[in-house]
Amino acid sequence: MKEYGLPEPRISEIMIPKPSVTQNEISKTLSISVATVKRTIKKMTENGVIERTGGRRYGEWIVKK
Repeated sequence: MKEYGLPEPRISEIMIPKPSVTQNEISKTLSISVATVKRTIKKMTENGVIERTGGRRYGEWIVKK
């Protein structure tokens, strides 16, 4: 069953317990496209909701708000 609604809070809920989650994992968990995940993460980063620390491979997400 597919859930609808804004992906931002759902992405944040995934990042809090697992900061090293990948965009592909988020996409599969939420049953949304990787493009939607990337677009949403970019918007969340620009708005100061999340921050990426570390590199691409071993980095982590920090949820600020």
